[in-house]
Amino acid sequence: MIREGQMDVRAVIMAGGVGTRFWPLSREKKPKQFLPIISEKTMIEETVLRLSTFITLPQIYTIAGLYQTQAIKELLPSIPEENLLVEPKGKNTAPSLILATAAVYLQNPDAVVIALPADHLIKDTERFLKKLHAGAQAAFDKDHFITFGIPPSYPTTGYGYIQFSRQDFTEISEETFYVVERFKEKPNLEQAKDFLDKGNNFWNSGMFIWQAKVFPEKLRLHIFL
Repeated sequence: MIREGQMDVRAVIMAGGVGTRFWPLSREKKPKQFLPIISEKTMIEETVLRLSTFITLPQIYTIAGLYQTQAIKELLPSIPEENLLVEPKGKNTAPSLILATAAVYLQNPDAVVIALPADHLIKDTERFLKKLHAGAQAAFDKDHFITFGIPPSYPTTGYGYIQFSRQDFTEISEETFYVVERFKEKPNLEQAKDFLDKGNNFWNSGMFIWQAKVFPEKLRLHIFL
């Protein structure tokens, strides 16, 4: 667990999706993050439980719409109510993380923000948390944006891909970090097959790490007006 005196790490759980890929079991009023799919606990409860061995509950935030936040409040009463951030309107991932990072920034601009979906299946928690810690250290020490890629097991058009450079990498906290060359959102089947053949493309996990004060600087640098 991150201790006092070390870097300040906050986790933001993105819980605003409606889970259309999991329909009909998942529904608009009860998307997959609120379903007990892999255990007796809901997916969002599993996510918080996994994080609670790494950081404290006051360091965990959620970002979702009003209806979903009310459900989160009932499921996770131990998370401080002020950490349950409400989107005024659902506008997908980027705007929700802008709002969440701004909330953390106002408390501590030096804090490291770990943005995680609420509904991931993580089989090896110890290994996952080790990589989270290394990613947080990289974001804190180097001002890097960190994303997590998943080695693809088959070509699929349903996921986004991360193309990375095998030649441009660095070692931080005993983990290897590669420079991202580009993102490709939901390619066609031929492109997906080509990505697997080249061997330098991962599935985009939708997990990100950055320092709160670095996030607005990167937005100003890269946003397209």
